[in-house]
Amino acid sequence: MHITPARIELLPLLSLLLSVAVQSTPIGGFTAHYLASSQGVPCGQGFQSLSHDREGVTLESQGDFCLLGEAHNLTRLRWQEDRWYTQGFTTEVAGWFPALYRGEADNQGLIRVFQQGEAVHYPDGMEPAIQGAATLLQNLPLLAQSGQDVVTSYTWGAETRHYRFENLGKATLSLMGAPYTALHLRQSHPEKSRVADFWFAPDLGNQLVRLEVRRLGFLVLEVEMQHYQPASDAGVP
Repeated sequence: MHITPARIELLPLLSLLLSVAVQSTPIGGFTAHYLASSQGVPCGQGFQSLSHDREGVTLESQGDFCLLGEAHNLTRLRWQEDRWYTQGFTTEVAGWFPALYRGEADNQGLIRVFQQGEAVHYPDGMEPAIQGAATLLQNLPLLAQSGQDVVTSYTWGAETRHYRFENLGKATLSLMGAPYTALHLRQSHPEKSRVADFWFAPDLGNQLVRLEVRRLGFLVLEVEMQHYQPASDAGVP
């Protein structure tokens, strides 16, 4: 699943580097499905899946959540030094504000973004992000394992966002009819008008299992995992 925009143009990678990435990645392939609701009313669904191939790792996410519109993302990932790196992504958004974004990593590891094929020029003071939004969701639970807050940047398209994710420790959630321990992180908007709470479950591939978004203190969006299937369960090696 993905809460931010998406479709991707995959970038070629050095075969040696990619083979190392595939061998050392912390999780195998998986597929996860999500349902969204607002004020208790179902209003969307989505999925995300991670797959390995000879060229590396691909993360696909798609969602149609409430009034946010439909988004589809393909991200090419590389695993190195205990975290994921964005090699490239494509994000296609439909709905009220349709857009097509493509991102690619430069030699410094910063993400260059193109909108409708044209390079995005950031305003003064806004630096390129170090990762795409889909990569961020994979890295957050890893970076938070120390128990400290996480400060990082990401891009979903036309802008870079720098946020602190407050580490609120672990909690037990009831998911898919069973209790799971989940890491709780909170992202506050600089203007404090929006707060997003994220929960990631180690026993479910460190994946996002629940999201709550509040605006001005009111809960406006809930997203929760409904099904998680490792690739091996689907007969994929």
